[in-house]
Amino acid sequence: MISLKKANIYSRQFRLRTTLLTTFVLQIIVAVGLVGYLSFRNGQKAVNELANQLIQEVANRTTGHLNTYLQTPQLVNSLNVDAVRLGEVDLQNLSAVEKHLFVQLQRFNSISSIQVGSVGNDFRQVIRQRQYSLFKSVSGQPQTIEEYQLNSQGQPMRLLRTYSQQTPVRNRLWYQSAVFAGKSVWSPISPLNKNSDLSLTLSTPVYDRQGEKLAVFSSSVFLSSINDFLSGLDLKKSGKILIIERNGWIVAASHQTLTGELRPFQPFNIVSSSDPEIRAAARFLLDSFGDFSRISQTHQLSFVDNGGERQFIHVMPLKDENGLDWLIVVMVAESDFMAEIHANTQMTLILCFAALIAALCVSVFITHWILQPVQRVSLASEQIAKGDLDQQVPPSIIAEIDQLATSFNSMAKQLKQFIAALKQSETRNRAFVDAIPDLILRISQDGTYLDIVEAKGVNLVTTSENYISRNIEEILPNELAKKYIYYIHQAIQTGETQEFEYQLTIEDRTGEYEARVVKSAEQEAILIVRDITERKHTEKLKQDNLRMSAELDVARQIQRMILPKLAELQIAGLEIDAFMEPAHEVGGDYYDVLNHNGKVKIGIGDVAGHGLESGVLMIMLQTAIRTLVVNNETNYRRFLSTINQVIYQNIQRMNSNKSISLALLEYQGGCIKLSGQHEEMLVVRANGEVERLDTIDLGFLLGMISDISDLIGHREVQLQPGDGVVLYTDGITEAENQAQEYYGLERLCEVVSQNWQYSANEIRQAIIEDVRSHIGEHIVYDDITLLVLKQK
Repeated sequence: MISLKKANIYSRQFRLRTTLLTTFVLQIIVAVGLVGYLSFRNGQKAVNELANQLIQEVANRTTGHLNTYLQTPQLVNSLNVDAVRLGEVDLQNLSAVEKHLFVQLQRFNSISSIQVGSVGNDFRQVIRQRQYSLFKSVSGQPQTIEEYQLNSQGQPMRLLRTYSQQTPVRNRLWYQSAVFAGKSVWSPISPLNKNSDLSLTLSTPVYDRQGEKLAVFSSSVFLSSINDFLSGLDLKKSGKILIIERNGWIVAASHQTLTGELRPFQPFNIVSSSDPEIRAAARFLLDSFGDFSRISQTHQLSFVDNGGERQFIHVMPLKDENGLDWLIVVMVAESDFMAEIHANTQMTLILCFAALIAALCVSVFITHWILQPVQRVSLASEQIAKGDLDQQVPPSIIAEIDQLATSFNSMAKQLKQFIAALKQSETRNRAFVDAIPDLILRISQDGTYLDIVEAKGVNLVTTSENYISRNIEEILPNELAKKYIYYIHQAIQTGETQEFEYQLTIEDRTGEYEARVVKSAEQEAILIVRDITERKHTEKLKQDNLRMSAELDVARQIQRMILPKLAELQIAGLEIDAFMEPAHEVGGDYYDVLNHNGKVKIGIGDVAGHGLESGVLMIMLQTAIRTLVVNNETNYRRFLSTINQVIYQNIQRMNSNKSISLALLEYQGGCIKLSGQHEEMLVVRANGEVERLDTIDLGFLLGMISDISDLIGHREVQLQPGDGVVLYTDGITEAENQAQEYYGLERLCEVVSQNWQYSANEIRQAIIEDVRSHIGEHIVYDDITLLVLKQK
């Protein structure tokens, strides 16, 4: 029977179930939350529908305007091309071309500039700014440009300025892109000049009836006109419209801050915009798609910016057949639509909030009353977790919690005793386990794991305690398990230690392991496993280094063996001196001087890459050139085409991806004929004046395609007494110093000009000394090859 004292104690206690009366608070919270949530969701749905409709309409209007606006350059270029083909405009009559361009610019108000560049490097451009301006190249000096102010009839009034530009017309991006594409193509966004807004240019090539290139027309439009159109669209107060390229650069924008940033004539990227909402939108799109180039269709999305504001965003690709590839981005803030929604739901939220506060007040009071003893248990648990095991929880008037406190106090006492014993055991075993470098297993004759001692130095899945009492054939691959069983049997039967090595892949890591099997009992053995992956890797690196060093030594010997001897450079009427020094990792520089039947054939080239393979290709190249010279092949096109076919077929047989740049010079009677694509040839006159001849249009890299005959050209240079040429490889111009600065072609030309009055040998020495002075202690990455030819 229960005593009277215990009965009195139980009568003062409360059951935990009495606290279930507070569940009504939870019901109120659920009801309030549900009403608020449904109200919010209905409002949000309405906002989504309204925002999507507005954004879709704005995006469609923007797309329609851009399609119309960007068709004008296509129309202007088509009219200009037709005028040339029909004979209405003669590209040889430059005054008529200027007049035609001015009339076209007056006819199309949206066009900011019209320009034409001919094959002969003639250049004409008419620009509409505060006034009409004409830019034209000076006859005979295609890299000298004159700017004229035009009157209302398109006639030049006065010369504004004359300046030089480094790049000829035919090498400019708008010209090259149209020639390469063979059709109309958009050029990258850039200012027409240093004082103009950003412009977009469409270039179109012109060909005659035989398919020969005559010129390239281009028309430009100012992006500021697109900004003005976007700013005029009816969008909410915080709405923004952006047009961006696939790399993130902003083309145009409706927002005043952004258009202001665009007007200093330099584009900027959307991710570096000063507008925090624009930057947040950029980061959201990059996080969603990984890259702007992956957005291939229209998307309607939403995100929350850094200020906690939800933004609706509409992304639509805009492409055309001329290479235009933009994205139209429309953004509208949710707050622009939420004012009306908030007005309708305000009263509901106030009533819900009042009910929620009342319910929470009651809930807080009851929760505090119940949780106070529970918190004492929790606090004691935290102290035990921190290592303070001297914890006791006082009794509680709630029966369940009182029983929990009693159990907790008993558990704390037992835990204290257990941890004390565990620490003593750990201290005894820690030193022993840490001293073991290998994995040690006790294993039966049939391959069953009996015991395992793990080691930090061996990362094997078999170290898990879950493998005790399991057979080795269940754990390891079949072939490896059979090998283990074999050596276990051998060790047990012979009593001799068995050793072997093997590979094992665990969790995508393939390791090298060394195993020793030692007999421990009649039917048992000890298996000791050591991870030797790092040791094996080190041995392999040593072998690879020895092989690579041998290859490089062979390649250096190959280069030196085929170089022309000093006697071969002694040619009547000429001074010739050459230099070639292999780099640390040998490349494939080549030069040769051949004197045959009164003609001097000089070759210089560079095999891409390093090592023995490049050296072998250099021998093939030298052999092919000598064979053609001996067989009296004089046609430059057949000469280079035949060499290319031989090199291409050998590269295919070698299954290689290398290529060779090669320039060939033929000297006879003071005339040099140059063909092939390599570095620029420097023609030096007797007074030290240096002329640079570009070889980009005289050939193609050997070994890349099977037939280059249509790509081969040639140039002739007449030398007077004291004139000469300098040939080099990129090991000179791209030689780096400690500051990673290139030696450069300009410096080479300067050294050549300053020393040209000396002999060819002295000129060569001056150049090499200056290159070495520039390099200093820096590593030489590429072969250095130089050849100086001077006519007596």
